[in-house]
Amino acid sequence: NWRRLKQKKLDFEMGTWNVRTLMRTGALKDILLQITTYKLDIIAIQETRWTGQQIWDTKDFTIFSSGRHKQREGGVAFIIINTLKHCIVGFEPVDNRICVLRIKTRFFNIAVITLYAPTEEKAEEVKDTFYQKLEQVYDRIPSNDIKIIIGDANAKVGKEEIYKGTIGNHSLHQESNDNGLRLIDLAGSKDMRISSTYFPHKNIHKGTWISPDQKTLNQIDHVLIENGGASSIMDVRSFRGACCGSDHFLVKTTFRARIKKALRDPNLKTIPLDFIKLQDPEVRKKYQSEITKKINNMEEQERDTDANRIEEYWYKLKTELLETAKEVIGEKPKKEMNPWLDNECR
Repeated sequence: NWRRLKQKKLDFEMGTWNVRTLMRTGALKDILLQITTYKLDIIAIQETRWTGQQIWDTKDFTIFSSGRHKQREGGVAFIIINTLKHCIVGFEPVDNRICVLRIKTRFFNIAVITLYAPTEEKAEEVKDTFYQKLEQVYDRIPSNDIKIIIGDANAKVGKEEIYKGTIGNHSLHQESNDNGLRLIDLAGSKDMRISSTYFPHKNIHKGTWISPDQKTLNQIDHVLIENGGASSIMDVRSFRGACCGSDHFLVKTTFRARIKKALRDPNLKTIPLDFIKLQDPEVRKKYQSEITKKINNMEEQERDTDANRIEEYWYKLKTELLETAKEVIGEKPKKEMNPWLDNECR
């Protein structure tokens, strides 16, 4: 049991999901709810339809987004839990189909590339341009990083014997389409394997897209990793229960690595104070009186303060101000959140 617990602490859950759009009301709230439900640490999402390239924080998550400047077409992003925010080494928003997130672990860095590839019906020139750019982005990443490509590849990967070392034996499809062959060629040229077709699962846990008539199930969202780090991938499968209004399913992969811990100073924790109480004349007068007494005592003790001790004097003064505020004013009461997306609304 203790070995299982130890291994569980080393695992972090990563996902990919084509959400189709995040422009409708409450769409992002739905995604964040599913991330919490399925206990994901990092998720790559495609077709956000967000514009621009930006990074912003929510209460529990940090979002890294890459899209076109004006047109709401495509769009890719990463969403990570805030407890892993300190591990982010860099973010490169390439365009509305590709972006890169680098994560620091204890012994090496992980570079995660999310992609939203052109569909099978697109022109050959469009596909060639996309894969050329993807290869250029891949080559720019430091060679020591463990590289992962994850996202909507719009590619059916088959079970051809000639590609067995790259694709494994557990694909949903028998034959690869044109996009599938392009993905296999990319993986072979970069010494990668398509991990999403390496693990045995039921067909309902392999499919990642279902047609509107609910009759056709395809496996077109994939996870690729360098062969050097392939043993770190513990499992890849899709989850049909996750719902965000998309015809794609959530694909979840378990990656085993020792995440770098954040070094935090416990003294840096800030305590919100109830400054509204200072509007009360009696409270304000008491605070002023206490502050005056403590400053006078400090002045008597620090008469010999010179330029070399200014920082020390300021630290003592700041400490006295905060301690007095805690005693007289007190901490600000926590406000209970009342989310608009309650069970009835959901």
